[in-house]
Formats: sequence, structure tokens, C-alpha cells
Amino acid sequence: MMINVYLAHKTGFWFISLTMTIVLCAAHYSIFVKRQVKPGSSAKELITRFNFKEVIFHWLRIIMFFILFFTGIEMLYKSEAHLGPHHGFIGVAFLIIAIINLALWRRDVAFRSYDWIWIKSCGGYLSTRSMHLPAGRFNAGQKIYYWLMLIAAIALFITATAMEQGAHHTLAGRQNIAWGLHGLIGCFSTIMVIGHIYLSILANPETARVVIDGKISRDYIDEHHSQWLNL
Repeated sequence: MMINVYLAHKTGFWFISLTMTIVLCAAHYSIFVKRQVKPGSSAKELITRFNFKEVIFHWLRIIMFFILFFTGIEMLYKSEAHLGPHHGFIGVAFLIIAIINLALWRRDVAFRSYDWIWIKSCGGYLSTRSMHLPAGRFNAGQKIYYWLMLIAAIALFITATAMEQGAHHTLAGRQNIAWGLHGLIGCFSTIMVIGHIYLSILANPETARVVIDGKISRDYIDEHHSQWLNL
């Protein structure tokens, strides 16, 4: 059972999983991104993609994630299944902000019929030529990432609660299962974040400035999010 394997080899599981993720990102960059021919840019008009509040929330999630990551790694070396005050408190705050984001982005992260075209083409990430695929404010991959991260945040909260309340009779004997699930989901979330950072900074370097001033070029929007401003 995967949980038992994880519990027996927690450190090795994390090391292998994260190393493989980084290697795959590097291989993708070398095989596809470096060889991709991108269309030339003409106009330099900038469009506001994230408003000030969204930029702040994005940075809060980034900071909280790294706090959760490092405090979570610290727990790999502890024998007891206890979250610690910082990990638990930041985890709750992370979930709250994820829910606030849902309220802000509920329409933008809803799937549309044209998203299926993006999914079937894997977003053009397995091609050496730039592909014009329909997408709204967020493409299908970003929507999938958002929903998976929200589900993961909820699952981490539930398993964390089970870990902390493991001594209660209703959860007796299930604390180890909760600990294993919490670690596996945390590892999966970290893999997704690494992929998200890679796509945002290396695969699509023009999008990196979004977390600074919330803006992106009109050319990029027309090429990669053609349905957004037409809605």
C-alpha cells in the first residue's frame, strides 16, 4: 500500500519525487522550450491580468507555501505525528486564502467548452512550435492546477485535523494513515508548485512579471488567452 511505503521511506520518497520533477522540467525545457519558435512581438501594450488585491494574495500564498514546505520537511525527521504551531496555523491561513481566491475567481476557473481543445493539445507544451489555443483568463491547465491545489488544501486540513485528534476514540488507530496521507498530498502539492513555477518563469517567461505588477502584454493575451477579453 502506498501509505505504508511512504511511512517507511518518507525522506527518500520526497527526495526521489522532487528530484524527478526537476529533472523532467529540465528535460522538457531542453527538448521543447529551447527549440520552440515563438512569434515576434510588435505592440507593447500591457493589460492588467491581476489587480492589486490578487497580486497580494498570490504573494501570500507563495510565502505561506514555502513556510509550509520547510516546516513540513522538518516533520519528516520527527518520530511523533504532530504538526507544530507554525505549520498548523499557516496551513489554516493558506486554506482560507484559497477559499477567498475561489470567491474572486469562481467565474474565471470554471471550465468552458473550448478548454477541451487546450487539454487535447496538452497546451502546446509537447510541441516545438507555438500553438494558438483558445483560453479564457486562465487556460485549462491553470484551471486544473487551481482546483487540484484547492482540493489538496482541503485534504491537508482534514488529514492534519485527524493527526492532531488521533488520540480521540473516533480516530484511534487512524493517526498513521492520516500522517501518511498528509505527507503524500503535501508531496504531490509540492510537485505541482514546482511545475507551476517552471511554466511561469522558464516555459513562459513573459508571465513572470504578473506577480510584480499584475500586468502582461496584449500580444501574449491575444496569443494564449484569446477568449478572455472577448467574454
